[in-house]
Amino acid sequence: MPNQSFISKSHYRLYDAIVPLFRLVYVVLMLLVMVYRDELRPHPGSLGFFALYLGYATALLVFKKVRAYLVLRHPFLIGSFETVLLTIGVGYTGGSHGPFHLIYLLVIAFFAIVHNLKASLLMGGLCALCYAGMVLVLGEGLTYHVVIELIFLFSFAIFIGSINQRISQYTMKMAIYDQLTSLYNRQYFYGELQNKLAFAEKNQRNLSLIVLDVNDFKQMNDRHGHLQGDRILVQVGAVIRGQARAGDIAARYGGDEFVILMPNTDKAKASQLCSQLQALIRESSAGVTVSAGFATYPNDGVAPDSLFHAADMVMYREKQAKGQMACPPTD
Repeated sequence: MPNQSFISKSHYRLYDAIVPLFRLVYVVLMLLVMVYRDELRPHPGSLGFFALYLGYATALLVFKKVRAYLVLRHPFLIGSFETVLLTIGVGYTGGSHGPFHLIYLLVIAFFAIVHNLKASLLMGGLCALCYAGMVLVLGEGLTYHVVIELIFLFSFAIFIGSINQRISQYTMKMAIYDQLTSLYNRQYFYGELQNKLAFAEKNQRNLSLIVLDVNDFKQMNDRHGHLQGDRILVQVGAVIRGQARAGDIAARYGGDEFVILMPNTDKAKASQLCSQLQALIRESSAGVTVSAGFATYPNDGVAPDSLFHAADMVMYREKQAKGQMACPPTD
């Protein structure tokens, strides 16, 4: 499974465009409501609290790197801290009868945007616990009205967390998979090529890359139509997906070109897999053939572009022979 951080970071950008300024605005509004309720004579302790809260909100608005570090690396730390601050602020502005008592819904919603269903449920539980604690401290008691609101808070956490999970799964599918073949797409493949090369360099491991291209694909499209061409691509993709090992990254690079990234794979193993793929595609696709080439880190290239170019050149030399030559033997 691909790393969920790919999606989490994209969702964070949405969060980051809204929440920092919104946080500062609602703290200012809370302060104004508190001053109005206290008839312009607020308690020094409440003023001190709101001064701290304003400073915190302003700092997170100004310092973007600190904000990103806390939200992405320590979500429950900042989530718990903000929920406690919010609870104190709600208490100073009227408690369960004040205008801000349902602002917990926004906390849960914003938390769910960046994180998963489990995180949303935990935050929902924390918000409900803080809200219940606040009404007890204020002496309001767990009335029928408050109990319904607590149930609603946790139900909302389940609802918004489930929706976000579905959206995340769909977004991930659209962002990293080729919709025709269900292989990874070019963007995801190239990111993984960079990551796997860095890992191979750090740990002194082999890394091989296979490039495959369907022979005479344009002529088949012209002769039989694009629907038949799509069926051929789906069949080729299915063979590649079936032969890819755990840890391999199989992708449709573009058009009729496919790639397989194989960590911990030397030249001999890459040559064997390359030949097997050509034979299986020919057998399973009614005579359709592919030209193929491979390259291995570090012998054939140490950078993403150079390694891909090396495999691509081997494939194109084979394509000149009309797809009749198998992958080149190892040295």
